[in-house]
Amino acid sequence: MLSDKNLVAQKKQPVFSKEDPLRKKQMDKAVSEKADHNFLYVDAEDAVEGLKDSRKTKSNTPQVLESSVNRRSFLKIFGMTGAASAAACVRRPTEKAIPYVNQPTDHVSGVAVHYASTCSQCSSGCGIVVKTKEGRPVKLEGHPDHPINKGALCAFGQAQIQGLYHPERLKEPMQKDSSGSYSETTWDDSFARIASAVKNANGQVGIFTSGSSGHRNDFLKQFLKKLGASEKNLYTWESNYLSTSMAEAYRLAYGEAFCPDVNLNETKYLIGIGSDFQDQGISPVYFSRAFSKFHDFKRRSKSFFIQFESNFTLTGTQADDRYPVKAGSEFLVAVSLLDQLSKIIVDQKPRLKTMIDEVLSLYSDELSEVEKHTGVSEKEYKDIAEKIYKDPSVIFVGGSGSQDEHQTRLQLVGILMNELLGAYKKILRKEQGVFTSSGDGKSLARFKKDAKNLKVLFVIDSDPVHTLPESWKISETLESIPDVVSMQAFPNEVDQIADHLLPCHHGLESWGDEQPVKGFWSIRQPAVRPLTNSRQAEDALLWILATAKKNLPYEDYHAYLEKHWLKLRSKLGFTYSEKNFTKALVRKGFILKAEKQKNSELKNISPKLKGWKAPVEGFKLIAPLDHRLSDGKGAHLPVLQEIGDGLTTIAWDSWCSINPRTMKKLGLERHQMVEIEGPGGKFEVAVYPLPGVHESSLVVHRGNGSKNKRSTVSYENGVNPLVAFAQEVDPLTSLPQTSNVPVSIKPLDKHHRLAVMQKKNDLDGRKDILKKYLLEEAKKLSLQDLDDVPDVFPKLEDAEYRWGMAIDLDRCNGCGACMTACNIENNVPQVGQKEIVMGREMHWLRMDRYFSGDVDKPNVSFQPVMCQHCNHAPCEAVCPVYATAHDPEGLNAMTYNRCVGTRYCANACPYKVRRFNWWTYKWSEMGDKQFQRNPRAMNPDVTVRTRGVMEKCSMCVGRIREAKHEAKKEGRKVKDGEIKTACQQTCATDCITFGRLDDLNSRVSRARRNGRSFLMLGGEPRHHHYGLKTLPNVSYLAKVVTPGSREEKEILKTKKKKYGDSHGGSSEHH
Repeated sequence: MLSDKNLVAQKKQPVFSKEDPLRKKQMDKAVSEKADHNFLYVDAEDAVEGLKDSRKTKSNTPQVLESSVNRRSFLKIFGMTGAASAAACVRRPTEKAIPYVNQPTDHVSGVAVHYASTCSQCSSGCGIVVKTKEGRPVKLEGHPDHPINKGALCAFGQAQIQGLYHPERLKEPMQKDSSGSYSETTWDDSFARIASAVKNANGQVGIFTSGSSGHRNDFLKQFLKKLGASEKNLYTWESNYLSTSMAEAYRLAYGEAFCPDVNLNETKYLIGIGSDFQDQGISPVYFSRAFSKFHDFKRRSKSFFIQFESNFTLTGTQADDRYPVKAGSEFLVAVSLLDQLSKIIVDQKPRLKTMIDEVLSLYSDELSEVEKHTGVSEKEYKDIAEKIYKDPSVIFVGGSGSQDEHQTRLQLVGILMNELLGAYKKILRKEQGVFTSSGDGKSLARFKKDAKNLKVLFVIDSDPVHTLPESWKISETLESIPDVVSMQAFPNEVDQIADHLLPCHHGLESWGDEQPVKGFWSIRQPAVRPLTNSRQAEDALLWILATAKKNLPYEDYHAYLEKHWLKLRSKLGFTYSEKNFTKALVRKGFILKAEKQKNSELKNISPKLKGWKAPVEGFKLIAPLDHRLSDGKGAHLPVLQEIGDGLTTIAWDSWCSINPRTMKKLGLERHQMVEIEGPGGKFEVAVYPLPGVHESSLVVHRGNGSKNKRSTVSYENGVNPLVAFAQEVDPLTSLPQTSNVPVSIKPLDKHHRLAVMQKKNDLDGRKDILKKYLLEEAKKLSLQDLDDVPDVFPKLEDAEYRWGMAIDLDRCNGCGACMTACNIENNVPQVGQKEIVMGREMHWLRMDRYFSGDVDKPNVSFQPVMCQHCNHAPCEAVCPVYATAHDPEGLNAMTYNRCVGTRYCANACPYKVRRFNWWTYKWSEMGDKQFQRNPRAMNPDVTVRTRGVMEKCSMCVGRIREAKHEAKKEGRKVKDGEIKTACQQTCATDCITFGRLDDLNSRVSRARRNGRSFLMLGGEPRHHHYGLKTLPNVSYLAKVVTPGSREEKEILKTKKKKYGDSHGGSSEHH
């Protein structure tokens, strides 16, 4: 029996806290210690000096540990340890649940309610389904019927649920006083002050906001008009302005501003020039799904993707042939390819030929030295042109890594090439289903010009101070305006300048709509009542007008939207009532009314293509958008910070990606700090070697570097590379340059340990982890039985179900959406940078990335790895308390309240997928940063783990139980495809399949029997080599190398060296 004294002592045990001296000492040493530069990567244990010294000796002579403890003392200590362990096993305090007295009418306890809505994280307009329990959202999924994302969702979209419950959301209106400090006020007081300001502004009122393709912009223009201001005082700004520059290029070329839709099913060759359609692009989920079908092996052949880029993108990792080009030369790359195509394609329209000839004559000198300017030879351009002109081909140009002063010109050259290839006949659609642009390219120039005359400026859901270069002096511009009203959901850098801070609703609390494709409307509805004393921005504007006695004829913004939605009813010819129409529209989440536009003839655009000059020699800074954090809009979300970059696996920081050869020339070491100085300013950052980056490129992603002290997560986390940029703009759109600026780099005598999660770059020649087949080899593969393995263990008992998963490595692009969805679904904690440095990340699913081939043109493979749910699991045999065990349905199950934290299972696991809770991750701290995380953000269907407990992937067992329960109620078995794990459901490329292995006709069962299927560390059963014989229920489908690709040539060359001319065979893996 434990005494009260024992209970008090137990409560005082150290938990996850920076006050813990042992933990603080470990963390400080881990971060301050310089990198061990004798190794490519440093193991996690090497981050702690004490551990490093204890496991490495200066000699090979075995050491004998001497101790003064004799046998009797050892037994005493052992006995005391047992007593202490028993005393530590204290039950948690009993907590009583209080039932509802009056049951709510809108939900049933424990039963999920789902709402269709639209993602608010960007202007792509993806449909979402919000899962709520007891009135609070707990998980987001892609809308399965939505034509943009078809059930998938990117990492950014998944993470917004964490933003809804974010403790640092703005909760009350605030007012700046004469001393410059802020104090809380009431909404009525704020409305009165702002209404007085706009009445006295005499129409000199403006709105600076993020872009929208829906009805929102029209509403904001009505607001300005009511105050006597011009509609042109609406200034929109999107950091990802690919759609803006593309729409402007099509306006110049065809007279209509739009972005064409693409049908990649009809395409044999896809060429990208500075394109990042799977990282950011116009709609990354839409294009990732389209690309996975375009590049799939299911058609027994493979289409071909060629990429030119100066940095290294996730899009570039999927290329069959990739050409690193000099930073800033993308425009000349496009002109060079146009030159070669025009020489080969004889049948050209006379008008098109005249335009092309005019363009080529402008750059005849540069084309004569094309290899010098781009790094790619004339012969290579010619070979590509000869390869693509006969078959259906399309060219994508531009992305966030090529946003320089020539971005719109690059789009115009792309239009000429696609016209020459005939891509607008079958592949590119410009009459119907075109993408809309959410931004206005001329807005920034107008704002800079108009700002001096403005008396009131509303900044809504935008942070121009952080997302534009400092050289634009946005801070000074805002300070010159008498009244600045910041209307945001989260703190940002505008807040430090604004006179009024108005907290706005989160996207899951708001009404709205988007029109991502012309004629297609995606509806946003609130899934939860406001959690703070916030207002929807549009409703707050209506209140300001009402207080100023200048009312608009709408009760609220919802009423305004309904009025416009009802106009669609009459267009579509629906006969049922207006009330039923709006209900049905909101319930479904979208409506489609196909709209055609005129198919105009190509105008003469050659005069617009003048002005390109070869970039000066030296280093160029490229500042692409981070595929997780965007321009910083997601930097306050820990789950996005912690999933890590897809190519470097670095989390929680900024870094400069440099070609390894360049690092060697400069004498740089990994994690060494450098100073990068450009025309706008300078900053310091740690370097990291990344194969595939051009030797002239210095790549630092945007997203981090916030200077807002109220944002705990993002404040001073990394750097903002836009500091180095000047005020250079694209002359055709007035959009700022954020890439390819000349800079200098200076090594510094200090280091900063980056939180790198993957310790190995390659596979060291191992063939039992990740496999590849040449296309001809893959065609010859026959069906197989991966479970037909000689076994001394008794056969598992037959159960009603047997669950399994298959992962197609040919489709995975490393985006990390699966990791984010897994973390949100399973209440996986974010531990912070310092813990990751010590190897203590908690991800249940990790994304392994492997390089192979030439360091300048590497081949990249991604492999999602979670618990393999082995039928002969080593972890189960070593657990002394039976906390991990095999259930009858093939899952490796965890019983958390049995686990005593011996970590034997983690040591026994050959896949290294188990995570140990080193601390009780309280809702008060994360790493060394205070972060009051809200417990309401947790999924109530998944147990929250505590210190000393091991955890891992459960294969979303809660979803399995729920589906089994529903099937049992209906007197049937679970259907194939009825259960989707969190990682599977969010995957845009459909590379993950889950289901019943006992059903031989299920998708997962067919995938497991596929000839490409293999088990990690499972050997080669065809040749009676069975590897570890752990018999995982997770199988992988090997990558298929595209014929004619650089990787195929490297593999054939290696085989020839090894086997001579009679090399290869379908059994050879790479």
